[in-house]
Amino acid sequence: MITVRIDHPMINPWQRNPLLSAWLSSANAVLGAARGRAGAELQRQMNAMAAEWTRQTLRFWSDVWAFHVSQAQARGARTKRTPRDRASRARRTA
Repeated sequence: MITVRIDHPMINPWQRNPLLSAWLSSANAVLGAARGRAGAELQRQMNAMAAEWTRQTLRFWSDVWAFHVSQAQARGARTKRTPRDRASRARRTA
């Protein structure tokens, strides 16, 4: 077995090279900004997806409700009329 003896400990090159340190700091700043933009875009996409999901869900259930109401009207069942419905119906016939 061959062993290698190291007389000096490994030094950190970032502490000894100011140019490399500055370059890494600026690269970190640029990548941090890009990471922030990517996170914001992801948040926008998630919000858009949630809004679309909500819209589709409401549309589905309102269509189901409208289908049942129209079926009841086709059978001749009376639906409950509100004063607002009566007023708008009176304006249409007048």
